[in-house]
Amino acid sequence: MQPLLTTDRLAFYAFTPADLPVLSALHSDPEVMRYLSPCGQPWPAEVLKTKLDRFVAEHAELGHSKWKVYRKDDGALIGRAGFSVFAPTGELELGFVLKREWWGHGYATESARALIDWLFIERPRIKRVIAFAQVQNLASKRVLEKIGMISTGTRLMEGIDYDFYLLLRRGWSRYRG
Repeated sequence: MQPLLTTDRLAFYAFTPADLPVLSALHSDPEVMRYLSPCGQPWPAEVLKTKLDRFVAEHAELGHSKWKVYRKDDGALIGRAGFSVFAPTGELELGFVLKREWWGHGYATESARALIDWLFIERPRIKRVIAFAQVQNLASKRVLEKIGMISTGTRLMEGIDYDFYLLLRRGWSRYRG
């Protein structure tokens, strides 16, 4: 199967209905989940199945969603990254999750930058992308800022404070490369 997107080090593939074990492995580490769920614990199987079904359906309908991310050199799964529709506003939301052993290698920034470039090149009608990270998640906020996203303030979701970010197409080209 051909990847949907590649970088120097990474390859991105759409999730399939058979990928529940892949998603479960990624989301089973409480340290990885610390900033992803309100309770900071791994999601139960039914939540993972719902998310997987959404990723598969979004990709089929829109041509993008959250995708599996693998290292090109050895085929190791490092995480997931991509875009989902943020239900409260209908905007595209950039998100990324990496397995703990791949933190600190620049993969989140590489993924986020490649995805933004892909989106703005392949989807010319898209004018803006949002992202958010828990206020305490300094590493994710740093990634968003490195790719040119601007903080738009803090919002409460599910009882937790999140910093929201925005990137407009017209500001994107300054941060490429």
